[in-house]
Amino acid sequence: MLILLYGDFMNINKKIKAVLVILLYFLYTSGLYMIPIYISGVSVAVFDKFWLCVYFFTADILLMCILGIIYNKEVINGFKSLTLPKIEFGVKVWIIGMIIMGISNMLISNFSPVTVAGNEESVKNALSILPIYMAFSTVLYAPFVEEIVFRQTLRDIFKNNTLFIICAGLLFGGIHIMDFYTSYYDLLFVIPYGALGVCFAYIYSKTNNLTISMILHAIHNGLLVVLFFLF
Repeated sequence: MLILLYGDFMNINKKIKAVLVILLYFLYTSGLYMIPIYISGVSVAVFDKFWLCVYFFTADILLMCILGIIYNKEVINGFKSLTLPKIEFGVKVWIIGMIIMGISNMLISNFSPVTVAGNEESVKNALSILPIYMAFSTVLYAPFVEEIVFRQTLRDIFKNNTLFIICAGLLFGGIHIMDFYTSYYDLLFVIPYGALGVCFAYIYSKTNNLTISMILHAIHNGLLVVLFFLF
């Protein structure tokens, strides 16, 4: 029965499937993963750090498994078709994205009342409280899930490359400030985050390989985590 349901889901029009996956992601990040705790009536405050990490790990891995099953062909084919020229191309575009991020962050910090993006500050705080979980979430969970949600699904929805790249960048940038919006100045951080999103989308559009953007996304986040622990 489960196999039949899985087969039926995979045969759904790509655009419908993509919309459903995006909806699932936003429901999850909006608190869907906390429903078991709410139903049980247990307060999060009673959890110690270890069991809190176990719970978050389990919830994140479950979402990764669901998305991995839905887009298994794209992920597997990405690994199979990795080539040095594609990787080199991806690295060059990623470096350009980092330069744009660095310059735009510097300009925002110097010419606006907001010096640090709320998302960045939140990640730093969480890393200091739950370092192991946050390292996993930042380096493994986020690249895998976000590349599927902000690249693969939008690629299936928008066949026009330019429209795909722009929408992927704007949505990626917007989601990183949405939960931390306090003033109009926070909208400026759509630029650095969006620039990185545009670069990852451009890489995917040119290489047709989701795995490359996943790997570069993981490296990017990994470097930030290392810098946090070092400084």
